[in-house]
Amino acid sequence: MPRRRTPVWKRALSILCLVLCCLAAPVALVTGWARTILLNQDDYLRTVSPVADDVQIQYLVADAVTDQVVSAALGDTSTATQAVQARLLRQMVGSTAREVISSPAFADTWSQANTGLYTTLADGVAAGWGEPVVLDLSPLAPELQAEIDAISDTLPVELQIDPEDLRVQVLDAETADTVRRALLNLDRAFIASTVVALLGAAFSLALARDRLRALTRLCFGLAIGATVLIAALVLAQGWAAGQSGSQASAAALEAVLDAATQSLRVASIAAAAVSLLLAALCAGLGVLRGSVSRSAGASVQR
Repeated sequence: MPRRRTPVWKRALSILCLVLCCLAAPVALVTGWARTILLNQDDYLRTVSPVADDVQIQYLVADAVTDQVVSAALGDTSTATQAVQARLLRQMVGSTAREVISSPAFADTWSQANTGLYTTLADGVAAGWGEPVVLDLSPLAPELQAEIDAISDTLPVELQIDPEDLRVQVLDAETADTVRRALLNLDRAFIASTVVALLGAAFSLALARDRLRALTRLCFGLAIGATVLIAALVLAQGWAAGQSGSQASAAALEAVLDAATQSLRVASIAAAAVSLLLAALCAGLGVLRGSVSRSAGASVQR
């Protein structure tokens, strides 16, 4: 008995729903993560505080501190002498800053700085409207000054650290307001993307003639979507840092983003791995089903 052909419109609609699901699922993952992390201060601090011991985060923060201190001490390095002084000063201050930031006291400063950052950006979004977002590392000033004084004989210029110089602007007011507007629409974006992803998956499977094959395509598409999301996170972090007004702002922003998005990157990698595993399982079941069908057909012919 010949198999009945599936109408073209059903196949096209099934593929369209598959594409919508694979596009909406990463958006739902990102907005769901953002709702959990960015709309609750305790969850945000639980996410970023433990990475104070992360060497990469410490180096990024040390770079931000170094750039701030050197810029405050020398200003614009327009002459050859100033350029040489800046290079030497950057080396010495950078080494000292890394020692200070690798100390146990940095964990408290990092937590306090992120508390202030969250309050300005996301805690009662409208309250901080029009304000830039600052990572306040000024509590490091006394310890950093003490370390600088210990090596003052080797420095090309006398260096006095003003605690205000360690308040690093992460986002300017305009960019911060853009983020605040996005946070206001976060719930709607999460609900819409989740509904589209679920309905897309359901209709894609319901309209398909071969549901096992459709499920294989769906899982493989979700794996691709999660992989693209991982790449997009890396590119977006680099782009955001590149848009910062100074090297210090770029380093501070990269440190905050790297700390905040670690859980999202882990979730994306897990989603890609699970989706790929399910796609391989469904493909294997499809091969097994085809083999059984061929064997049964051969038995009937005999």
